[in-house]
Amino acid sequence: MGTAWAGRPAKPLFPPHIWKLKPLVSGTAVMLGVSAILVGAVFLTSIFLQTVLGYSALQTGLVFLPFAAALTIGTVVARHLLNHVSPRGIATVGLLIAVLASGWLSAADATSELATGILPGLVLLGFGIGMVFVPVTVTSMTGIPASHAGVASGFLMTGHELGAALGVAILSAVATSAGTLTTAAGAADAFSAGFIGAAVMAAGVAVFAAVRMPADHAVGGGHLHMH
Repeated sequence: MGTAWAGRPAKPLFPPHIWKLKPLVSGTAVMLGVSAILVGAVFLTSIFLQTVLGYSALQTGLVFLPFAAALTIGTVVARHLLNHVSPRGIATVGLLIAVLASGWLSAADATSELATGILPGLVLLGFGIGMVFVPVTVTSMTGIPASHAGVASGFLMTGHELGAALGVAILSAVATSAGTLTTAAGAADAFSAGFIGAAVMAAGVAVFAAVRMPADHAVGGGHLHMH
């Protein structure tokens, strides 16, 4: 009885009706998936750079600067495309770019060089993921009354945080099934397997986005109401 009562609080963190807002729920699901790819990819790449290529922590951080720049450029491009392309189309294209980038990175091995084997894929991945964040946010928040914007934003950010944790857990599990992360040879094999997993994950999220995200420019219009 106590467990059943605890499961029905008078003021739940997320009101039950929030699950009926399809644009918010679908956008949050895509946010979860793309965040998982983003954070999982950063984790795997950090391990590869330091364990396989022998980079220091500072050098590894500097390598991610082009990745961060590409991420920013992707968001800017997506913001401009929203005037002409549906959120569904932008997010799907961004995720397909992430599939391509993950496939590129999965080909890396112990003989790969940063400039040719890692950096192009990393930059492409950042650009693709950056393209996803804008349409997901617009999709999720359009039509939400100002009085409920905080709850909706919290719902979306919960998806982001859960995705980050799950991405590291899932992709590291896939990676370590192919090799240990503590040796150069093992980390190279693990990196390759992990990014194959990332490509599969990105493809799955792309299919979901193509099916569930809004296909029109008026994302939700004025028809979403939260009570």
